[in-house]
Amino acid sequence: MFGFDTLSTLGSLTYLAVALVIFSEIGVLFLFFLPGDTLLFAAGIAASQGRISLLVLALSVAVAATGGNTLGYAIGKKTGPRIFGKKDDSFFSTKRIETARLFFESRGGLSITLSNFLPGIRTFLPAVAGMSKMPFQKFLLLSGAGGILWGAGMPMAGYFLGKRFPEIDRFIIPVVLLAILASVIPLLWKRSMHTRP
Repeated sequence: MFGFDTLSTLGSLTYLAVALVIFSEIGVLFLFFLPGDTLLFAAGIAASQGRISLLVLALSVAVAATGGNTLGYAIGKKTGPRIFGKKDDSFFSTKRIETARLFFESRGGLSITLSNFLPGIRTFLPAVAGMSKMPFQKFLLLSGAGGILWGAGMPMAGYFLGKRFPEIDRFIIPVVLLAILASVIPLLWKRSMHTRP
């Protein structure tokens, strides 16, 4: 039976593990496929069962998200033109960057706050902001607000669902694993098709 029993053995390392995934998804550009939303939702369900603290979880995610955003901004500002704009089958394709750029231009600074709620966009938009030379202080304020809202909002959604349906933990771990596989397999398939002679 699947459950959250393993969280009891991780203790405070649970927060570190979740924060590391969130930081990596946002800040490490080629890990954009990591299922941050699903993970936060599942962690919120774990919090509803008293296995971890919802407050500590939200704070650690907010810090990790802001840190990932800051790394993405720095990459875009310092090395963006050299690594972006590659052919469309690369991780840093023009299509992904263009999607983030259009979102940034249509919503201005608010896009930095909203981007945390959008998979893919939240990975590439900080780099676009860096490439656009958005003032760092403004970027940090907006990305911090987004990290707090997302870091608290997603776990709280899982928390309240877990309180409403206490037995849901039996199904959430398979859902998380399926989400990871669903994210990774298409990417690996696409890459393998492009590398075939």
